[in-house]
Amino acid sequence: MNPINIYLSLLGVILLAACSISMADTNNESKGAASAGATPFEVITENEHEKLEAYEISIHYPQTPNDQIDQSVIDYVNQVKDYFKKKSYEAAKDEMHSLKVDYDVLHEDERLFVVKFTEVIDVGTKQKEETIAILNFDKNKGKRLDLNNIFSVDRAIYTKELMQVISEEAGLTFPSTLEGGGKMNPEKESPLLENLALKGDKVEIHFSKTQQKEYALDKESVEIDKSAIKEMMHSKYAENRISWLADQ
Repeated sequence: MNPINIYLSLLGVILLAACSISMADTNNESKGAASAGATPFEVITENEHEKLEAYEISIHYPQTPNDQIDQSVIDYVNQVKDYFKKKSYEAAKDEMHSLKVDYDVLHEDERLFVVKFTEVIDVGTKQKEETIAILNFDKNKGKRLDLNNIFSVDRAIYTKELMQVISEEAGLTFPSTLEGGGKMNPEKESPLLENLALKGDKVEIHFSKTQQKEYALDKESVEIDKSAIKEMMHSKYAENRISWLADQ
């Protein structure tokens, strides 16, 4: 056989084999993604309790079958503990300080796992520090989602739209959050949006007690139908998905 024909034949075999391997990998990834969220997580509550002379820590947090999600949750818990210990060290030492952390699973479907943490810090000041943190996870990737993962448009655009909804639904004095001339400052306003939860056919924006007081908000949270903002969202997170929690 002509050497050129032999070369072309071998090249064809190699390319065919490569295509077959690539298709097999793609199919396996698709099957893996589908099976990753095929059933509800079996969530286990982990408890941490630490009592010393100066302070007491009590923390409850979820652990799931997904290692990446679990590590993100543990990282978050460690950050909260570090923050509390720093506050405790800097505060007066004439009384016991405390940190309490608890959680609620707000939503779970075949793609998403959404957790709300509530933290209460008491370091002897007149008022306890009560904060919240909402963590949205993509179960297929085990990835924690921030706002830029959820929305497909520029941050200034989705910030303006969501802040407008908050102003209408939660009694926010909207002009006070704008720069001169009514221009939105995403760096300043994003903290009000950081606790956004993906839930079925809507998103919920939750506010800490500190935010409620600072912005004179008359609600703990507001709901927004995804249909009103889906053009700004990545399509996979704009989908309406029924929460498995409704059946529990």
